Amino acid sequence: MKLFSKLRPKKPNDAARAIARTVKASLHYPGAANAMFGQRISLETYEKMLCDPLIKSAITVKKLGALAVPWEVVPNDSPKTRFILKTFAEMQGSVEGILFDAMDALAKGYAVLEKVFVENNGILRLHSVKPKDPALFGFEVDEFLNIESLTLHVPGEQQKSLPADKFVIYAHNQRYGRPAGESDLRSAHRHWKIKSELIRQWSGHLEKFASPTVTGKYKRGLPEEAQGALLDALDKIQRQSALIYPDDVEVALLEGGREARNAYLDAIDYHNREIARAILGQTLTTDDSRRVGSLALGKVHLQVLVMQLAGLRKDLAEKVMNEQIIRPMIELNFGDGEYPLFRFIEPELDVFRTGKVV
Repeated sequence: MKLFSKLRPKKPNDAARAIARTVKASLHYPGAANAMFGQRISLETYEKMLCDPLIKSAITVKKLGALAVPWEVVPNDSPKTRFILKTFAEMQGSVEGILFDAMDALAKGYAVLEKVFVENNGILRLHSVKPKDPALFGFEVDEFLNIESLTLHVPGEQQKSLPADKFVIYAHNQRYGRPAGESDLRSAHRHWKIKSELIRQWSGHLEKFASPTVTGKYKRGLPEEAQGALLDALDKIQRQSALIYPDDVEVALLEGGREARNAYLDAIDYHNREIARAILGQTLTTDDSRRVGSLALGKVHLQVLVMQLAGLRKDLAEKVMNEQIIRPMIELNFGDGEYPLFRFIEPELDVFRTGKVV
């Protein structure tokens, strides 16, 4: 652990305190950062939301879309660049795998990945970058929300303090330096909750009305024995292919109206669209074929998605690859100085004018 002490920069000279002193201790515990900064949605709830097919699909689309373009390390020909590229080639896993795991922060707000180093002939190389469950980690911060270390909370074991430089910590939608970031699912939570209740009610409606209740109508004064026989016949009607009854008895089906079924479906579709909008910024990427929109509308939705993915790639390149992986490896092996830069090769798109991706 002493290896990482020389990587720690000097403490910044902030003037305005970001949090009260009494809040610092609370952030040591997993999930406390969410509660302290007004999110009040647990990581366990976010995990449940990921079981929703639409949410899982939207998050996957965003992850794969962000990784759909090639990357490079510049300058192209330098000893430091060759060292970095060789490290990437020899380590377990891949750059794409690291970034995919870091994008767990899209759903959880933040991601924690441990950097595992190996030493060979005095050279430290990155052996692997292993994703960890963020629900196990809290933060030790100063009064200006600078992360000083992580606190590991494994059930049944004593709390352990770990150096932050040993980990890649990626906070998504980080506002005001909040260590836990902000999940894309936060704004989708209300719609997911209502949608879940609608599906529960719809299931009850279908259970009651999908197989219609058979009703029998008879004239007043029919003997009880005949009434019992009619009820028994109606009870068995779903197991029989034919039924006979006298002309003074009327048989009918008690069904729920089509309007009720459509109302449930329309409400669920509405909340699905709002969930997709919260995660992807648009809806047509995950919308089904029952909805037909204009080509112009499709171009607008595509433009919004392309813009979001480009911003996400830039954030990942800077905060994950450059600041927390490449720079520490260069400083450990070459000392202070300039270091190569990881960047995505953004496609040459005139998408904001034509809406076409070539």
